Amino acid sequence: MRNYTTFGNFSFSSNGGINLLIGNNPNTTGAYVINYPEEILQDAKQEFEADKLAFRYATNYIVEHPVAFAINGVKKLAHLFESEGGLLVWSFHDHPEDATTRYSAKYASISLILNALVNAPYALLLILGVMGIAAAPRDKLWRLTVLFFASWIATHIIFFGGGRFHFPLIPFFLSFAAYVLTSESASFKKLSIITKAFIIVVILSLVSVWIYEATILLKA
Repeated sequence: MRNYTTFGNFSFSSNGGINLLIGNNPNTTGAYVINYPEEILQDAKQEFEADKLAFRYATNYIVEHPVAFAINGVKKLAHLFESEGGLLVWSFHDHPEDATTRYSAKYASISLILNALVNAPYALLLILGVMGIAAAPRDKLWRLTVLFFASWIATHIIFFGGGRFHFPLIPFFLSFAAYVLTSESASFKKLSIITKAFIIVVILSLVSVWIYEATILLKA
């Protein structure tokens, strides 16, 4: 109602198009970085008009650059399942909002002890969770989890990724990690070759993202 009385638009938000533009423009990194060309929104007179212009440009960019969209989708997934750097920086860095210091430098300044205390359990949780999802019985809970994961991942492939967006997935990873550790029926010998290959590919992909982050921190 506020948006309708103020802007003449009966809408819940005025940034859906902007968020789509952040993840789909020539300068995107796959993360929440506002570096799209300024001329895209230069003719907008108010925020809903800017949102419509952003949505139109972003959708056209996706259609006209499918290869770039696919490559950016991989980047977005990498950001979605990156380490807990954002959590560490915003919790323990003295000036997390300082725009003059690069994020990698802020992250690199966090002590190794804190990094280990936060990231080691997180990495173990995701790895065990992936194994649990693959080994768990295909019941209603499993189907619901897979459906939620698929919708969540698809949303971030379309828009953009970020470490904070994997927080809603953690309870699911935790549940299936607990299944691996406590259930006698969690046998991986019975899994098909395709399922085993899926486990290996996903875990190697996650580890690759974390190793890449570590190299950036070492350089920083």
